Amino acid sequence: MRLRLLMRVFTGAVVCLAMSTLARADDQRPNVVVFMIDDLGWTDAGCYGSDLYETPHIDRLASEGVRFTDAYAACTVCSPTRAAMMTGMYPARLHLTDWIDGHFPRIKQEQKRTLPHMPPDWTQHLEHRYTTIAEALKANGYQTAHVGKWHLTPRSSERSVVEQFYPQQQGFDFNVAGNQWGAPGTYYWPYRQRQFEGVDARVENFPPQEETKGQYLTDMLTDRAVSLVEEMKDGPFFLYFAHYAVHTPIQGRKDLTEKYKSLITDEHRHHDPGYAAMVESVDRSVGRIREKLDELGLTDNTIVIYTSDNGGLDRGDSGSPTDNAPLRDGKGSVYEGGVRIPTIISWPGVAQEGVTCNEPIITCDFYPTILEMTGTAGDQTHNANLDGLSLASLLKQPNSSLERDTLFWHYPHYHTSGATPYSAIRAEHWRLIEFYDDGHHELYNLKDDLSETTDLSELHPEHAARLLSLLNEWREEVGAQPPLENPDYRPGTDDDTAEFHPLFNSKDLSGWVPVNTAPSTWSVKDDMLVCSGKPIGELRTDRMYQNFILELEWRHMVPKGNAGVFVWADDITARGVPFHRGIEVQVLENDYGNTRSHTTHGDIFPIHGASMVPFNGRGGSRAFPTEERSKPSPEWNHYRITCEDGMISLAVNGKVVTRGKECSPRKGYICLESEGGIVHYRNIRIRELPDSPIKDEHVAIADRGYRCLYSGVDLSGWQVAPEADGEWNSNDWVLSYTGEASGLDHSISTIEKYGNVGFVIDMKLSDASGSAQLQPCRGDSAVVTIDPRDEEMAAYLAPIGKWNRIEGQLNGDVLTLDINGHRLIDCATLDGAVASGPLAIIPDGPLDIANPYICQLEP
Repeated sequence: MRLRLLMRVFTGAVVCLAMSTLARADDQRPNVVVFMIDDLGWTDAGCYGSDLYETPHIDRLASEGVRFTDAYAACTVCSPTRAAMMTGMYPARLHLTDWIDGHFPRIKQEQKRTLPHMPPDWTQHLEHRYTTIAEALKANGYQTAHVGKWHLTPRSSERSVVEQFYPQQQGFDFNVAGNQWGAPGTYYWPYRQRQFEGVDARVENFPPQEETKGQYLTDMLTDRAVSLVEEMKDGPFFLYFAHYAVHTPIQGRKDLTEKYKSLITDEHRHHDPGYAAMVESVDRSVGRIREKLDELGLTDNTIVIYTSDNGGLDRGDSGSPTDNAPLRDGKGSVYEGGVRIPTIISWPGVAQEGVTCNEPIITCDFYPTILEMTGTAGDQTHNANLDGLSLASLLKQPNSSLERDTLFWHYPHYHTSGATPYSAIRAEHWRLIEFYDDGHHELYNLKDDLSETTDLSELHPEHAARLLSLLNEWREEVGAQPPLENPDYRPGTDDDTAEFHPLFNSKDLSGWVPVNTAPSTWSVKDDMLVCSGKPIGELRTDRMYQNFILELEWRHMVPKGNAGVFVWADDITARGVPFHRGIEVQVLENDYGNTRSHTTHGDIFPIHGASMVPFNGRGGSRAFPTEERSKPSPEWNHYRITCEDGMISLAVNGKVVTRGKECSPRKGYICLESEGGIVHYRNIRIRELPDSPIKDEHVAIADRGYRCLYSGVDLSGWQVAPEADGEWNSNDWVLSYTGEASGLDHSISTIEKYGNVGFVIDMKLSDASGSAQLQPCRGDSAVVTIDPRDEEMAAYLAPIGKWNRIEGQLNGDVLTLDINGHRLIDCATLDGAVASGPLAIIPDGPLDIANPYICQLEP
């Protein structure tokens, strides 16, 4: 492999020295403008499929040049990719493999002990021994300017330490705003917050930063860049315009943000108005630079490259600023969404116009490309180690191929967006990922599975073995640093049995509370906890847990069985569903099948108002397993669920495969559930870990003493009015009234009578002209009418066909009532309330009832 690389580089150098046919006949060397956009995702432009972002200037650039569909950043984070741009070398060769200064120093000590590895002693600045593209061009008579983000210096409070690695010490004549910081504190002047020094606009021959007061950062940088083009117009010049946008903080120009707020609908795949505004500001910046080139008559002799440093920031939840779908995940991930990027190159008179190129390319390729396009020889010692190839031939013939079969990535670090230490290779349409933490591999066919949903490593071991061999050869050739063993790593092992205690005694349901199911739903047989799955519902622990390791074994007894383990759950079920708010660890039988939306091998996701940021997500809040390890029915499976300080991980049959973070709640009940099929649980045990301080909003709702009034399987415990016989029906976990008549003669009520009570009941009206009366236990004086035609009540009610939660208390003669969390009746005094009575529902049209709970109150 080393010989092949040297031969290719030597051939490219000869072409450069011979002033290839691509160079101008009159030796008028072209200007070069590179736009490096920060965190720009693969879909973040109209020409790349966005149906929201308005990017006419970027789209025009694509129509006048070559748009690459399979362009890759050299790394899933910024600094390594920027180093690859400057040097033409893989980050692994440079030993600059994470953003400076990386996430690991920021990880809490209690979380570090869950990580098997730690980063190597990697290089946290761009070393002077490399010849940057700016230095190579400067030696060839080019004026060179850097505008925007640099982020290739060491992090230090000593300016003298940092400044020796600034752009002006790396071949740039001008430097605007390039320093040690990877993001501004704010996009409005003075571009800094508490911990940030800010974006220094220190530049020769230009006004100081104070004169930009009130300006939006992207606009200010564009002003400087336009002035630099004017300054260097006699050329040739190299402008490296590395916008801080669209990196966080997500802060668009106010006028553009308001514009997108009015444009966004539920149908748009992109939904963040602030991010959309930032993208449009970048597009306007591209337009302004090109307008200046037009004004100066330089367009026809200027090469424009538009690219990104890593994938878009798609954390897989609704709060993500962008959506990389169909790519999997985003910035900081091991998957395509973390490294596939938009790239466009325009070269008037040479490059074809308005065409796409499907050849895989990578950031390292820009260095030799610029050398060839400008007829620059560069430093031959440096060139001997180039990893990139010139793309010039692709610009003339986009359907041609490069003399290369493979691309590589190496990231021996942890990233809070999901990446664990890994290396990866793409060869043809195959992509192999090797994970250092557990040594497993994943193989994807990008031609048929762009979203990387199906690991083919076991189905095609010959491809996996071939790619792994090439990956090992490459890592040795470039001297890739593997991650180091973490001396603080404290994995859970089977010899810590003494610290566990059983949650299930194998004899009865002691310690467990049937929340909303029939007495027959859960039973004990042969030391197993057996769930019939009828009705759909849950069993929960009788106390809450915060930090713990939960172990259990489970098996489905029927194909396509669906069950789950909930952690950090509330005391009762959520509105209009038979399940709790919490974090679900899914228990699916293999025949249920894998899709893009779920797998049968241990997905983790928040439900019914809980929240979680997934590792290994697919554009939503669900975390997907990195490996398929679940056994089919009726074989037993082992789960080890670790919940600590809002982080959750799942080991399936001995191997961690699924993880999530930033969970809320992060203290609550543990629940078991089944949805219609028989499932067995056994050997349920728990080891509690030390609790940490926790905010109130992260604590689930504690036990309020409620018990469910409905078995979920029949009308036991309820009395139907004589004229309503056959009109009230039980359907799993829902009580339904299907009659057309109304009034007390068609009501349903509890057989048991109650006095002072708290109550919860979910109600869904099927008709806008219908209504219902709720009589909470104390006779006619306590009747509450739920009527969507009442203007005051309609403001609180969910739309017709959606569930409403009615919650209240009747204590003495005082009634309090909430609808969907809004106070409708506040301590109203009732006249003539009887001492006790049943809970009754009086219909006026079709409706559904679910989750009726009641608790006795002290008088």
